[in-house]
Amino acid sequence: MKVTPSLTLAITAKAKRMKEQGVDVVSLAAGEPDTLPPEPAKEAAIQAVKDNFAQYTAESGINELKEAIVKKFKRDNNLDYKTDNVIVSNGAKQVLFNAVFALGPGDFIVPVPFWLTYPEQVKMAQSKTVFCQTDNNQFKADLIAEKISRDTKAIILNSPNNPSGAVVSKAELKRIADLALNHNIMVLSDEVYEYFTYDVEHVSIASLGPEIREKTVTINSLSKSSGVPGWRIGYAAGPVDLVKDMSAIQSHVTSNPCSIAQKAAVKALDFGKNPAVLKEYRERRDLMVDGLNSIGLNCQKPAGAFYCWVKINGDSMDFCSKLLEQSKVAIIPGEPFGMKDYVRLSYAVPKEKIKEAIKKIKEFV
Repeated sequence: MKVTPSLTLAITAKAKRMKEQGVDVVSLAAGEPDTLPPEPAKEAAIQAVKDNFAQYTAESGINELKEAIVKKFKRDNNLDYKTDNVIVSNGAKQVLFNAVFALGPGDFIVPVPFWLTYPEQVKMAQSKTVFCQTDNNQFKADLIAEKISRDTKAIILNSPNNPSGAVVSKAELKRIADLALNHNIMVLSDEVYEYFTYDVEHVSIASLGPEIREKTVTINSLSKSSGVPGWRIGYAAGPVDLVKDMSAIQSHVTSNPCSIAQKAAVKALDFGKNPAVLKEYRERRDLMVDGLNSIGLNCQKPAGAFYCWVKINGDSMDFCSKLLEQSKVAIIPGEPFGMKDYVRLSYAVPKEKIKEAIKKIKEFV
């Protein structure tokens, strides 16, 4: 088995190395918000260090944090869970890893474009990724239905979507939920970008009723919502028996998440969507979309997340390599996301950097 390294991390690391060498690089590569963590969360981390909270915790997370997660799901998503439904992991990646391993082997339906980690984790679990087309980047239940077989274990749903920024409507989620229930398959719902929706409402598929809630693992993270990707705190809620299996897997892979970060996360979860942050990111989105379209590129306005998903002429790997080497702008090729003729640009950067990048891309194209 050959696992492909994360290209987003590789390109981001290359851009950082170039900057360290004195090269003036504008990086629009990383899926990393530039917001600051809440002060009470930072204070909680410091206090945990002072209190010598440095021992192992329960492998699936401390109960105090699970209680905070239960409250968050009720507040933001109208979801009723108990702490037995909750697992805390080393980032949302590990939550997904645990779920795929616990459910496999079998087939996992992944709509295109997709976050590049999904098929790699399915591969590691000795399972099979069944790719499903979308309609102009929109998930459609009828297209998913065409891919369901007796081997299907789950649909991996990502809304708001990385890389396209598409947000699945409540009506379409209801159709997808009906599919899952009728075929007795799970939904792995990756909702880490839920706080970044601009013109539409984010809806958790598990909130559509108790039956689909029992067939869904709702996955989230502090990385995007609280601006702390380095803390590595992801979490999920799902059926009790499946969460127990996920916890058992985690106990043999990494044990518990960082004890200090768990204490900080308790306070971070007190903060919901920040209107000021959302306003800033909406303005950045509009600036980037208008700028890209003004120089002849084809960019639809994303409804969520913080990426522009741009169609280009030619191969995205070649385009991004030359853009970085010649114009010193780092972006991500669409190939690892399942679409060779697209590129992904992050607008989780200051507006001045967006303007500078647009100018350089204009000269390049």
